[in-house]
Amino acid sequence: MGERWLRATSPLELMEWATGHRPASVVCDIDGTLSEIAPTPGEAKLAPGAREALRRLTQLIDVVAVVSGRSAPDAGLMIDLPGVLVVGNHGFEWLREGKRIVDPAVESSIPDVATVLSELASQIALEPALAGTIVENKEISGSIHYRQTAHPDLSRARLLDLARLEAAHFGLNVTEGRMVVELRPAIEINKGVALQRIIEREQLNGMAFLGDDVTDIDGFRALTAMRTEMKFAGVSIAVSDPEAKPEVIEAADASVPGVSACVHLLETLADRLSGGG
Repeated sequence: MGERWLRATSPLELMEWATGHRPASVVCDIDGTLSEIAPTPGEAKLAPGAREALRRLTQLIDVVAVVSGRSAPDAGLMIDLPGVLVVGNHGFEWLREGKRIVDPAVESSIPDVATVLSELASQIALEPALAGTIVENKEISGSIHYRQTAHPDLSRARLLDLARLEAAHFGLNVTEGRMVVELRPAIEINKGVALQRIIEREQLNGMAFLGDDVTDIDGFRALTAMRTEMKFAGVSIAVSDPEAKPEVIEAADASVPGVSACVHLLETLADRLSGGG
């Protein structure tokens, strides 16, 4: 199968191809993929039909998982399906059947993340232009959301400066997502590494990964590399909307126009796998 075939193939056909190589997995991001982007993280809810689609797929596919920037406990509560593997904090922690596992390599960074976030919150409070910023401590990492500030573009630039300055003192990495600046331990774990670990632990032969943000590109690239180098049946589907970065769409094998289309794709895949489509 060549890359030209991939680009000419529909998202559904790609997912059927990947999940046809058993054992196989369907993996989704949450925010912007299974849930519309909300003004604040706490307001986000799964889109209509998303949970039922995931539930059906757990009965039809070997592994169904979510890989999210949210903490694993938070993502687990949002998904609320015991049969779904939950990977949180971009791969730093796992939640399966109620048991949380934190990568030992990041434990020493947890106090540093808390210290930097506390200092940033104090500085942000002193700058009226940053009013509306939400500082979220996810224990292993931190997110600084600026969606609700008066001028998000200006807020982004200022928050990046502040975050990079403070993070440098503790050796933390600063990354970005959709209207969010993130602090992470300086360890090479990301969604691509998370997908590779799922594949290795579950001994998978196929995987379809759906995501919407720049943080999902690591996952897209990992599957592309595995498909090219190891003949692994991996495909990536970007969930696009007017806010999506062009590089996200370019890195994926195919795209669907928004969260509702993503849910419909999962529903249709479940129909096909159950013999109803």
